[in-house]
Amino acid sequence: MRSIRLGAPSALCLATALAATLLGALPAAAAGGPATPAGPAAAGTTTVTAGAAADRAAEQATWKLTPLLEGGQTLCTQTTLGRWSLVYVVIVGTWSTEIEAGVHSLPPGSDIQTFPPLAPGSNPRTPGGSIRINTAVNVYAPPLPVGTYPAVLWASDGVQTQSIPFEIRAQEERC
Repeated sequence: MRSIRLGAPSALCLATALAATLLGALPAAAAGGPATPAGPAAAGTTTVTAGAAADRAAEQATWKLTPLLEGGQTLCTQTTLGRWSLVYVVIVGTWSTEIEAGVHSLPPGSDIQTFPPLAPGSNPRTPGGSIRINTAVNVYAPPLPVGTYPAVLWASDGVQTQSIPFEIRAQEERC
């Protein structure tokens, strides 16, 4: 698993570097390493790497990042205690390359642990409509003021990146 701690200063630097890279002002190496699919794409969107081959691949996408629950996932933390929780990743369809998953747009002080990429495979819906959870991202939500904080779950096969929103809810009482 990889662990990334996002403090307010480092999150701001990362966001600035990603924005500059995406706008073409910096090469990916100057932004701290190789380009990653964890860029600031809006939740519920699909982004595709530039180029004719990528355009053809996107048109032929055979997988979809699917919300686990109809209303989306919600993680809970308390105002006095942080908490680790899993954000479940459900990919429906068939894919021939590895799919990596992660999250972005977390509150400052959050942390994540990702699992190895999904190997090529498939995950069809059953005749009854149920689907299998493929993997998860472990998210640490720090103690936060009472409120709801939007975040984004993403998945990428290296050509196409799909994302869906989820929420972190901070409350005074136990979760």
